Amino acid sequence: MLQLTQSLTRVGTTVDVASLNQAKFPVDPEAAAQALAPARLDTVPINTASFLGAAMRKRRLRVPMLVARFYSKRFGRLLRDRLRATRYDVIHLEGQFLLPYVPAIRRETRAPIVLRAQNVEFRIWERLAEQASGIQAQALHHIARTLGAWETAHLDDCDALVPIAEEDERDFRELGATKPSLVLPCGIDTHAAVPVAAVDPHRVYFIGSMRYRPNQEAVRWLADEAWPRVLALEPRARLTVAGSGFPADLREHLVQREIDVAADVPDVRTFSAPFRAMLAPLFSGSGMRIKVLEAMSLGKPVIATPLGAGGIEVTSGDNILLASDPAELAQHVVRCINDDALAERIGSAARALVVERYDADVLARQLLAFYEGLLRSAS
Repeated sequence: MLQLTQSLTRVGTTVDVASLNQAKFPVDPEAAAQALAPARLDTVPINTASFLGAAMRKRRLRVPMLVARFYSKRFGRLLRDRLRATRYDVIHLEGQFLLPYVPAIRRETRAPIVLRAQNVEFRIWERLAEQASGIQAQALHHIARTLGAWETAHLDDCDALVPIAEEDERDFRELGATKPSLVLPCGIDTHAAVPVAAVDPHRVYFIGSMRYRPNQEAVRWLADEAWPRVLALEPRARLTVAGSGFPADLREHLVQREIDVAADVPDVRTFSAPFRAMLAPLFSGSGMRIKVLEAMSLGKPVIATPLGAGGIEVTSGDNILLASDPAELAQHVVRCINDDALAERIGSAARALVVERYDADVLARQLLAFYEGLLRSAS
């Protein structure tokens, strides 16, 4: 979202951003405003961890609990005030959890409303349920069913749909979406300087928010299934898991297995510079992994499961290494560690792919062209 806002601004668009600011994961509004400038930023704090508040909103709004957590009357008033003060050409919503605000937006403007869907949300919970067992699996299946029914019923609430992966667009169509759509992958600023550092060929890394359940799942799989196989083949290998919001039990789990932990990395690009390769073994979720694109843009070989590379037009053995099981992933890691030419070839091809197909400013222009088409159709 930060990258898209910056890119839209660079290609000549005026952007105002209204954002919820979660109490559990707060962002400094002043720092965020500086990062987004010259785009305007207004934020509203919200406590998404309040079960009682979400339960009350759930009944009133007739939405699943997950969705109710992101509804705020104060945020609704902010949207109303901004819409009354400014004539916008397009209203761009980031994610399905903002759909309950659509009726209020419609009352204030005739501008087209576009939903940018970073995932098919309920699919994440379906895959998590498939990996779980017992009571936890039952609870996750319930979340997936209720969220799926709601998400499917509201796919056409907006005037257009912008999924970030072709697989998601096909899924939305099969679920009943009929509005105009544009597949717009996530973009990377390919003109930013690539940090330079001495690379230790024996070090690889995983990075991602540890508040995100699919990332927790991936890290545990790495620690328990794949990494022991890597060490059996190459004892000099070192794995670092980086990210924010580490649960205490997950951190302890990694430390016990002598896996390095780096919490709250201030700059991903600088952090990743000394590593040989990045690992992305994801098994749930949809959409695209920004962290995979970031690593590829830096010329890092990426070793991923097929879902970990989802939404990116990669070819295993050319610009990425894909693995479907722990043994195959371990073999790819060891090959990258011990074969300098292979690592250089995969990494160079990965960066070339990102520059050619995923440059953020090029994608922003594609989005603007799509929006101009919507406005012509509406006039």
